Amino acid sequence: AHRGPPQEHDFGCPFQLGHHEASDKASDAMRTKLYLEHGDIVVLGSDGLWDNLSEVEVLESVEASVAEGASIDERLMDVAARNLLSKAYEVSMDKSRTTPYS
Repeated sequence: AHRGPPQEHDFGCPFQLGHHEASDKASDAMRTKLYLEHGDIVVLGSDGLWDNLSEVEVLESVEASVAEGASIDERLMDVAARNLLSKAYEVSMDKSRTTPYS
């Protein structure tokens, strides 16, 4: 699994594209090169995902989605996305978890 660094100026202040002078530019974005193979799954998420779930929890959730029997197609992506959404929301509401916004 690979996770890029947060793209933010400071905690809670992410890079943002906009139309005013102080906004970040597309050229400010991080670029990286990853070598993927057929069957690899790429998870892109915002702070709503990554502030609530660890890389291990994301991986476990995607693996559980695959174990549900979905082939690697749009159905699997839908199942995986819904499972991640559900888990991230559950954690964000859990007052016993230590996350930035729970």
